[in-house]
Amino acid sequence: RLIAGAKQVSNSTAQLLLACRVKADSNSEAQRRLQTAGNAVKRAADNLVTAAKNAAIFEEQETTVIINQRFVGAMAQELEAQEKILRIEKELAAARSKL
Repeated sequence: RLIAGAKQVSNSTAQLLLACRVKADSNSEAQRRLQTAGNAVKRAADNLVTAAKNAAIFEEQETTVIINQRFVGAMAQELEAQEKILRIEKELAAARSKL
């Protein structure tokens, strides 16, 4: 929604600038300042869209990292269980050799 809103602001600003350009003197100081301000609004909206897209990508990457950490944790538990099994088997073998 943030991206759509920023794009809508940018488009509305462009329409407003076009309407002002048609009705006002294109060489006036006020028109130049309005055009400069409009360009600043457009750049800000574009930066907001870019930042929102980057944030969405970052969230996806963060989710992937969490999933991978869970996978790594599961593998660590499995390795610990295998180690425990080997240790118990070794103790069993030692106990059998004492008999």
